[in-house]
Amino acid sequence: DEFYVSPKIDKRTKAGKEQAAKQVKLAEGKSVIEADQYEMVLKIKDNFQANEQAVYYTKGDIELSHYTTYEGVDVRVRPDCINKMIGYISDPKSCQDNSPRAFKSDVYKWGYHLQATFYSDMLGIDPKNFVFIAIETNYPYSVECYTLSEKMIDEGRNAYKNAIADWKFYLETGIATGYRGYERNENGIIVL
Repeated sequence: DEFYVSPKIDKRTKAGKEQAAKQVKLAEGKSVIEADQYEMVLKIKDNFQANEQAVYYTKGDIELSHYTTYEGVDVRVRPDCINKMIGYISDPKSCQDNSPRAFKSDVYKWGYHLQATFYSDMLGIDPKNFVFIAIETNYPYSVECYTLSEKMIDEGRNAYKNAIADWKFYLETGIATGYRGYERNENGIIVL
């Protein structure tokens, strides 16, 4: 109801531009998606539905905002899915490679461990019950579920506590703390 599937069109030519304009008119206010993208979405959907864990961990309340305070700072968390009765939070993540090594790298790169522990702590859910559903956007469009190790939970918790402390300090003083926790030389420059 929301999308119109268009054939792949070379929009670099005059004829292609005309054909693309016709497709937009045929879409009648819907979002236009090209056929190859549509096929990819169907394959991802099939793989997702075939993964029993992924399906299980997406049954709950979807994208509800929760408001609380932490250390005197107003905070909001908006988990993709939370099931308080069973006691888990889940978060689907798209990625190019969902192998354990690659997804662990993504967790550190994008701070997913910080998000998982923060959401869990604010909502009273054990961080071990925060499940990432890693969905590949490249063939074969694999779907895999992950949770965090104790080490990553501790690192995430420390990171969010430091971030909130920095934010609280900024709100109180107007001074941004910069990067903490790095070795600095005698001139105060960070050593990589």
